[in-house]
Amino acid sequence: MYKIAVVGAGGHFTAPLVYDVISSRSMKGSLVVLEDPNKEKLERSKRICDMVVEKTKGEIHLKATTKLEEALDGADFVEASFRYGGELIGSERAITERYNIFSTVGDTIGAMGIFTSLRHIPVILGIAKEMERFCPNAWLINYSNPMAQLTRAVWKETNIKVVGLCHGVYGTEKNISKFLNIEKNKLQFKVVGVNHLPWFISIKKEGQDMYPLLKKKIEADEKIWIDLTWEYGKRLWPHSIAVQLFKTFGLFPSTGGLHNAEFFPWFCKQPQQKFLQNYFKETKWTKGTDRSKWSEEDWADDAIKTDYDDKAVSIMGSIIEGKTEKFEAVNLPNRGAVDNLPQEAVLEIPGIVKNGNLKPEKVGNIPQNIRGILEIIIASQEFTVEAAIKGDKKKLLLALLHDPLVSGNIGTIENARQLMEEILTTGKDYYPQFYK
Repeated sequence: MYKIAVVGAGGHFTAPLVYDVISSRSMKGSLVVLEDPNKEKLERSKRICDMVVEKTKGEIHLKATTKLEEALDGADFVEASFRYGGELIGSERAITERYNIFSTVGDTIGAMGIFTSLRHIPVILGIAKEMERFCPNAWLINYSNPMAQLTRAVWKETNIKVVGLCHGVYGTEKNISKFLNIEKNKLQFKVVGVNHLPWFISIKKEGQDMYPLLKKKIEADEKIWIDLTWEYGKRLWPHSIAVQLFKTFGLFPSTGGLHNAEFFPWFCKQPQQKFLQNYFKETKWTKGTDRSKWSEEDWADDAIKTDYDDKAVSIMGSIIEGKTEKFEAVNLPNRGAVDNLPQEAVLEIPGIVKNGNLKPEKVGNIPQNIRGILEIIIASQEFTVEAAIKGDKKKLLLALLHDPLVSGNIGTIENARQLMEEILTTGKDYYPQFYK
């Protein structure tokens, strides 16, 4: 029997994860421990997961606790998904917009992404250091944002093995296969970049380059691509941005325009709502209902019926069984996979499980047309991690000045310094490392 601890189990990843554990032959009889400090959210999540087990007659055991050490004790795998300081989002968005910095999401890059890192890195390091006490050999599977910065911090500061996982690449692959009218399992994708800005450096079918066909079809009618996408709320993701990036840089980005836009300041020149009005298209709900009105049973049914392209349990199974399996997108330290990017940077790249370990696959050099973009982002991420760990304002200022969304709009170094001080002061209780 294996033990899987789900830290931050009150979130929406938990029920699909439980269903995946039930569906895995490697995991039969396993214990899944749900942990969340919010007792109300934890109890709701436990009820939903109990329904999933009951409806599928799942051969696993479920337990819920508000105590982190109880969840971690003896765990083989730890899945973490959390959000800390969400109540600051409104005030921080207002502050950054006064400095002409506009975010479409704010959980990855830009001033909002950087300050989210400053809040979240101490949390994930706290989890990882408790893992060193209670389950030092377990893998930590991180879903929390900012993905690259949090994953980098754990590798940098602890002995815990950690991988970051995001669904975005797999959703884009589905869309590309539909657009090309080729079954997804007949296409071979190779993606390299940072989380929320990975690029497809190769799209092939039986060794044949599919990029010329993709380019031809988009040139013929790019509206088909823009309309062919998954739904988010009542609006379609703004894939017109992905099309613009493809036409400009010659490679197609993954994860969707809402995230892609933040890495390029020329897209983000207006408040969030104005951006949404310009780039989103109204459409009907695919499921015919508003998720905010779903019952707990609706959430359980969704976990069973919907393919979320979550690779966590597949990775766990490959590690347990000692088999070799490739994964198209994982967030891991570079360490020789990409020759012309910093070696300790956490990249979203192909990974391979072999002999019970997960490592990045060798890619070699990446094209110069995306290398420069990624290098400046990685520099900002590294300064962010150092600032979060040490409470170093000099490093924080450098992180802001290297960030493309901030540097493209802030105007002056002094403005960046004032922005930094204003956000730190407003959320002082959430940034204690800067007030020691």
